[in-house]
Formats: sequence, structure tokens, C-alpha cells
Amino acid sequence: MTPRPIPPPKAPPASTLDAGDFIEWLGRFLASLSSGAGMAVECGDCRACCRAGFFIPVGPEEASSRKAIPSQLLVDAAGAGSPGHQLVAITPSGDCALLRGNECSIYASRPRACREYDCRLFAAAGISAGIEAIDRQARRWRFRYADAASERAHQATRAAAAFLVEHRGAFPGARAPSRPSDIALVAAKAHHVFLAPDGAASPQAIARQVIEACRQFDATA
Repeated sequence: MTPRPIPPPKAPPASTLDAGDFIEWLGRFLASLSSGAGMAVECGDCRACCRAGFFIPVGPEEASSRKAIPSQLLVDAAGAGSPGHQLVAITPSGDCALLRGNECSIYASRPRACREYDCRLFAAAGISAGIEAIDRQARRWRFRYADAASERAHQATRAAAAFLVEHRGAFPGARAPSRPSDIALVAAKAHHVFLAPDGAASPQAIARQVIEACRQFDATA
């Protein structure tokens, strides 16, 4: 899948949603990745991510989620990095098997992947999720800027995502992220590389800076 800008709506959104001040949101999002605390997202009645056909990973350490999920709804994850990693099953229509009447049946104990998921990330990076229902929700988010630094941080995040898409070959073995969610995630982690870009730097040099920024973030997470 080739990531692309969030496509324009086929019809105007019914309403916009306040995504908050950008730099404040970005700080909370990155902190949630480090701590595993998760993000509070005002989803309303949107359940696009629950109906997108995602197999939700559940790690062996997620005791509360494993206790809440019926065992028959957990399937082994092929190629998992370590034993005990499983996935939540999906229905033939692509819905998460834990969805009941448009509500998560184990919301208080939902897996970490669900707690961390925030579709504002696509609005932050300015790229399409590749799933129309999620893009429709992402188009509704509107970030605010408390100051110039907040607006620059948003511009840098979008520049990082654009670089990953346009300069995939600059990364060793052309192994830049290719999934939209991974591109947006790396853009958030490495946005500071693009706050004061070196206009003379080669794409390969910038790619190395992006890799190092992600390594440093992951090392402290």
C-alpha cells in the first residue's frame, strides 16, 4: 500500500472535532507510547478501528486483557517474536470479535494496542490510513496551536511523514516503514529532526538521523 495524503471528503464532514493543541497532544501521545498508559480519544459513536479488520495483538504480559477475553477468541500469532503472543479474532465481516452492539465488551481491560490507538495520528502526519472509515474520522480532527512552536511541531511531523514516503530508498536496504500507521508513528517519534532541517544534508544523512531518533526514543521507552 502506498501512503498518500488524507483524501478530500466526498461530502463535507458532518462536524469537526477538536484535537487539542498540537504540541500538547504530541507530548501526551509519545508519553503514552513510553508508559503504555494509553490515550483518551473522544470517539463518539465512531468504531472505524474496531471494524477495520485489524487483528489486535495481545502480549503474554497483558494479564487483565487475557482474563477478560474469552479464550476461543484468541488465536496464535504466526511469526510472533516470542511465545505467548496472540491475536483477537475478527468476524467474517471484519469486526473485532469483542464488539457487542457497537461497544467494546471488555473496554476497561482492552489490549494495549487498543489503548494506544489514536486516529489523530493520521491527521497529525497528514497521510491516509488507507481505510475510508478511518480517513473519514481523521478528516474531522482539527488541531489548535497555542504558539508558533506548536505549529512548527505539526509542520515538522508532516514533513517527516512526507520524507518517509518520498525517500524510502534513502534508508538502508530501502527498509523504511511502508504501512501508513508505521509511517505516522515514526514521523511522530522523529519529528524533531525536521524542526530545523539542514538544507545541505543528503536524503541518506537525514534517514540516518530519523533512524537514530527512533532508536533513542525506543531505548528510553
